[in-house]
Amino acid sequence: MGKKIVFSLAVFGFFVLGAFAGDQPEGWHDQNGKMVKNSDNIKMQNGFGAQLWVISNENFFEEWKKPETPKMNIIKTAIRNKPVFAVIFFASAGVNEKGESDVTFDFLLKNPNGGVYAEQKGMEAWVNKKSAPAGQIQLAIQDVGIVIEDKDPAGKYRFEAVVHDNIKKVSLPLVYEFTVEK
Repeated sequence: MGKKIVFSLAVFGFFVLGAFAGDQPEGWHDQNGKMVKNSDNIKMQNGFGAQLWVISNENFFEEWKKPETPKMNIIKTAIRNKPVFAVIFFASAGVNEKGESDVTFDFLLKNPNGGVYAEQKGMEAWVNKKSAPAGQIQLAIQDVGIVIEDKDPAGKYRFEAVVHDNIKKVSLPLVYEFTVEK
């Protein structure tokens, strides 16, 4: 269901929750245990945390289901006509009386001209399912895959996602940018 593992930013690109105060983690920590401040693509509020990354390995989602730590190929430059995937990680979601979470997200991808390339609201991260224990990272069950085609403009693309913990009433806006060359 969830994974409690320490990842290096340079190798895997995301952080774990740590320094618990009861059941509420106080923030994201790097592999050395150092507190990481909120940034464009990594946020925490009221004990709920979320991260947004763009990766190139489509087998990541199957690898996540295995007990071994999956490799994550985080990109900053997309290659035309090859798929990339925006992935949402979250941790310490609120739970209802049945122990189930209700986490959804909205996403928007803007092209270099500022226009909308793709948009979807109400995607499921984890809805009406038993939540992992506090501090364990969960992968949203829906991902966003795109292919930048030859006809698409070169430049900086911007993924924007808002991750909603509908039980804790927390919404975290996240942003991740990547470049497409000519």
